[in-house]
Amino acid sequence: MLRFSGGFVALIITLAIMAIGAKAKAQQAYVRPTEGVTLPATSSTEVNDATALSINPANIGFLDSWSFVYAGSRVVEQRHLAGQGHGLFLAFPIGPFGLAVSTEFMNPPKSIMDWQGLDSRMRFSLGMSFNPVRSMGFGIAYRTFYYYDLGDVDTFDLSLTVRPANQLALSFVFSDANSPDVEYHSVKTETGARIPLRLEQVPRRFGINLTLRPFGNDRLYIGAEMTYLNGMRAIFNHSKGSFYKKEFNRTDAAAHIGWMIVDGITLKGRFGAEGLRDSEHENGYFIDASLTFDSRRLPFGVSVGSNFQAGPKDKQGFQAVSWTAGFSGAMAPSVPLLLPPVYGASFALDKRLDSYEEARLMGLFERAIDDDSVKLIVLKPRPGVLSTTQAQELRRRIFAMSAAGKKTVCYLTEATAPVYLACSGADEVWINPAGGLRLTGLSTHAIFFKDLMDKLGVTADMIRIGAYKSAPESFTRTEPTAASFDAMNRMMDSIYNRLLSNLASDRALGSIAAAGKLIDDGPYTASESLSVGLVDKIIFADELNDELNSLMGNAVVLNENYGNVPLRRRSYLDSPAVAVVHIQGDIVAGESMDIPFLGIKKAGAKTITKELRKLGDDPNIRAVVLRINSPGGSALASDLIWKEVMSLRKKKPVIASLGSVAASGGYYIASAANVIYSEPTTITGSIGIFYGKVDMSGLLGKIGIDLTTYKRGAHADMESWMRPYTPEERHKMLGQLREFYHLFLDRVVEGRGRGFTREIVDKRGRGRIWTGADAKYHLLVDHLGGYQEALDHARSLGFVARGTRVFHVPTPKSGLIKRIVRSMFTRAATPSALEQIFATVGRDLKRTLAAALPFTLAERGAPQARLPYGIIEQ
Repeated sequence: MLRFSGGFVALIITLAIMAIGAKAKAQQAYVRPTEGVTLPATSSTEVNDATALSINPANIGFLDSWSFVYAGSRVVEQRHLAGQGHGLFLAFPIGPFGLAVSTEFMNPPKSIMDWQGLDSRMRFSLGMSFNPVRSMGFGIAYRTFYYYDLGDVDTFDLSLTVRPANQLALSFVFSDANSPDVEYHSVKTETGARIPLRLEQVPRRFGINLTLRPFGNDRLYIGAEMTYLNGMRAIFNHSKGSFYKKEFNRTDAAAHIGWMIVDGITLKGRFGAEGLRDSEHENGYFIDASLTFDSRRLPFGVSVGSNFQAGPKDKQGFQAVSWTAGFSGAMAPSVPLLLPPVYGASFALDKRLDSYEEARLMGLFERAIDDDSVKLIVLKPRPGVLSTTQAQELRRRIFAMSAAGKKTVCYLTEATAPVYLACSGADEVWINPAGGLRLTGLSTHAIFFKDLMDKLGVTADMIRIGAYKSAPESFTRTEPTAASFDAMNRMMDSIYNRLLSNLASDRALGSIAAAGKLIDDGPYTASESLSVGLVDKIIFADELNDELNSLMGNAVVLNENYGNVPLRRRSYLDSPAVAVVHIQGDIVAGESMDIPFLGIKKAGAKTITKELRKLGDDPNIRAVVLRINSPGGSALASDLIWKEVMSLRKKKPVIASLGSVAASGGYYIASAANVIYSEPTTITGSIGIFYGKVDMSGLLGKIGIDLTTYKRGAHADMESWMRPYTPEERHKMLGQLREFYHLFLDRVVEGRGRGFTREIVDKRGRGRIWTGADAKYHLLVDHLGGYQEALDHARSLGFVARGTRVFHVPTPKSGLIKRIVRSMFTRAATPSALEQIFATVGRDLKRTLAAALPFTLAERGAPQARLPYGIIEQ
């Protein structure tokens, strides 16, 4: 962090300006004919309202919301400022772009008219900015003048603002880039001589401004700027009665400072020197000061400024007064106006979260935790949107918000067990009177197709390594083996006991037994939930705002779209940064894909390894998080990704974050990371391999289809679905699977280290599944925690500051067809009873289809390292 004494730096800057100015003797006043309304003192790096269009159009894109400003100024009869008039400015951000428009009515003082020949005019400006990253803006402004008797004038301004850190900002402004021609009226000099009409080019102006924020916030900023003007002036030769051109050069410098005395009241000052490095004329020195009031206690902000000339002696004195009054979408009014409102952020969780959506939500929570203006967090989750593992992460984020001084409220209509358990730690849990809690416990299932396949005449021919590798059982048995049954029950006990412990702690029930009884007595209506202490209030939806006002003891302004406006102002550049690689769904060898109807995602090794290589070669990416939410898949594809992760971690830290499930092939990949984070309820482990196919010959016989096979080579049709394996082929396949299994064990040994041997990993393997808590006990993972903890660890290892942008890869594709399918299968906010019945039937049907589909889509000849589908649906 940069640490400077504000007074010390300001003194150094001022002395530097004075030292440069000491070499100069004179300054010939020059009034820019393209000048706009004189504005209260500010810096081109710090202007943060619609007047940025006039000062630095690059800053338009940094606005938090729309901004409307009225500006006015009054100039005394001097020969320095001509920006007398009134103006209206409007600006608003649109994604990475900012747009602005303004109209200014200019009426220069009479002395400027008489001396410079500058007439009244109207200036119209149109500007746009582009922010390719959150902390960099490019701006352009087009200006044209109406009612300008001195000729038609059109001009362009270009600018760039860079904010690489909260402590630093840099801007470049190129004004009058096209150097337009201006026609001036004839004027009379002080000696009575008259200068006729003249044509002159407006000099180009190059400005650079550096601003430091010693404390990284709005309390204090200091800085310096340098401006250089260059052009051709038309000089009248009285003896010859004609004009001649002379090159015009001028260097100006200024030091500026801003100090927020109390919240919302800022004093700004600026000391400027004009005409430096000019040996012919005397310098001019100017002092500008302004007071800005933009506290959120009022729905608008005002600024008042004054300008003084400090030298030369014969021109000292008051120059101008200026003022602005502005409104902004970022400044919502409060009632009563004299009391500051309470600002809150509302999050509606209305659909099942995939890996990307979960990461986005965690990013918004992080932003809200760090946002001092947000005092209240309101969560509105719908039933069924969270898995038990996601509920654990959300619960910790709620605690983090409370620890940061935010009041947390969960407003429920209906809630499944995971949703309620996520919200149970909130300061307040409220429920709609028509709602209820489906707090009935925890369930999952394994689906078996053996009887169906027998009826169809289809036989599954499966070979596996590991007594606990239960995935093939779905096709070879009608019930689980004893080993699978025991492993599943241990996993269920581990998850359920943790949930009971959380419930007992969050609702002060006294014991796990009491929590278990509450669940066994469920489900509950809203009134029953209140009577047993599971919720704190029953609130109608239209009463929510009044209840929030009562809770906070003040008017609450609730942002229902928190995070829709990018947090770009005074934030870090996008480099250095952390990247998150999302590995979700079945692991396959080719490209990643998505099947929206069944909710099935495919993590393609070709796609993932390509992204990992790019991240390894990107110097701006300092650390990588592998966000794994996968039941596994192709062992070969898992190994390809594992190798790429091992190569990547030689270049930069790699942290694995295990989601709801990261088992078999998912854990295979995770083992290559430097550090592994897992939720206590994550399903992981399942270190084992299987392979197989189905024999469709019986089905073909039942429907009257006969088949003759022509082949060369004893095993040419080994992978055919029209016959079973021969004993010789089964023996050979078992040997190959054993080799793949040993490779799996060796990969874990190499990736994890920690004294592991093949024998040790085998004892923890054999296809057995573990919860994250058990996996940590067996050293298969390093820390219990979720996405946020893994991200923070990666930042610390990569020396990346909190609050920087996180890059998510591969970039999720959301085409038109995908959006249409998603909308077709997304339930309405308030589904009817009939819709709920169909939704339940549809969910079970989708689960059944999805349980079989991964095997039908698996690559032929590829050993599989995956879980049964039913286990991952919690």
